[in-house]
Amino acid sequence: GEFTMVMARCAKSPAQGGAFYHLAYSCKGDVIPMEGYIPKDLKIPHIGWNALTFTKESPLFRYINEGDCVYFVHSYAAVHCEDSLIASAEYGASLTAAVAKGNVMGCQFHPEKSGNVGLNILKAFCEMEGGAVC
Repeated sequence: GEFTMVMARCAKSPAQGGAFYHLAYSCKGDVIPMEGYIPKDLKIPHIGWNALTFTKESPLFRYINEGDCVYFVHSYAAVHCEDSLIASAEYGASLTAAVAKGNVMGCQFHPEKSGNVGLNILKAFCEMEGGAVC
């Protein structure tokens, strides 16, 4: 079968006036502003490196280790995605970092800006049969 990696703008967010937003395309859930979801003393947008915590096995992570850091730049968070959550990261709260459902996978972080860890995620994705980045 074919696989799709959703890199950005994939879920409708009422908070954004119906604009499409990251990652919730492949999971049932909501996209909410981080303001009020994370502690007030943390900066928004969240910009920086955070460690991944794996919540389910995924071929997307075959070349990386739990605890490896990836680069985030975001002001919104996908929530209620437990069914498809494959990785989370901490930024004052547990944040959805990556989801997968069937042949659709999405990352809240930027693999293309995440150094060797990100390159290894993209390598694993490209090795999947039928892989395509949209």
